[in-house]
Amino acid sequence: MRLDAFSFVKKDYNEDMKRNNLNNITLNILKMTLIILCTTLLSLIIVKAGGQNHSVTAMYVLAVILCSLCTKGYVYGIITSIVGVALINYFFMYPYWSFNFYEDGYPLTSFVLILISLMASYVVDFYTKTKASKIRLENEKELEKSKVAILRFLSHDLRTPLTSIVAACSLYRESDSLSEDTKLKLMEQVDENARWQLTMVENLLTISKIENEIEEIKVQDEILMEIIETVISKEKRLHPDINFDVKLWHDVLLVRVNAMLLEQVLKNIIDNAYKYGGEEHLIDIETKLVNNKVQIRI
Repeated sequence: MRLDAFSFVKKDYNEDMKRNNLNNITLNILKMTLIILCTTLLSLIIVKAGGQNHSVTAMYVLAVILCSLCTKGYVYGIITSIVGVALINYFFMYPYWSFNFYEDGYPLTSFVLILISLMASYVVDFYTKTKASKIRLENEKELEKSKVAILRFLSHDLRTPLTSIVAACSLYRESDSLSEDTKLKLMEQVDENARWQLTMVENLLTISKIENEIEEIKVQDEILMEIIETVISKEKRLHPDINFDVKLWHDVLLVRVNAMLLEQVLKNIIDNAYKYGGEEHLIDIETKLVNNKVQIRI
């Protein structure tokens, strides 16, 4: 079985964007149509009940404003105003139930409705852009705070293994009475901390390249179990006391991924689980299908 999961293909992203744009256009057209229909029906009821025709014009003015508020862009408000003028001419101006574009007051009504639609659309667009600008500034502030927090975290986490490495090297160099076992343990400690730091630096470089689009993420079909076994093997060498309980939906399951990046993700999560998961050091790994995608639970 082959499943496309964890895919970063740009083509899929572009297709999703086109689909979302089409859905937005369809939704705006439906909103506009519903507003026009409701306004027309309500206007017919008002006139039938003895209302004046000038109140119908006010109803369509409100419809134009409402359409401008409920849809994105100028075009829907303008279309509503044009259709509204035509409907007023057909249903509510003499001779009724027919078009007469030369009736007195018709050009003025048309001009007023179109002008109102433009003004309402401009106000809504200005308000939307102002709101989006404020949200963007707030997001940028939050991003700066996050960057500062990440730098603090990195400085701490990079300093910790370096301190251990320096301490182990100093002890190894300055003490002549150390046994071979003790020296071996010190070197293992140096090796473990150096590898941990190398992994962190590689993660940071990979993230930086991806964010700046320097490196294209290449994906291909991989056997998920082989990736998980590779990570487990590396973790067992790094942490001899670690234990795993693996539950797979299928032994041979193909996923479309970048194997190196997925290994890094799994390794980072397992390292955190080992570090903060208590003294048992038992890591449960489970894979299952969710909406035809592979979900890995650690």
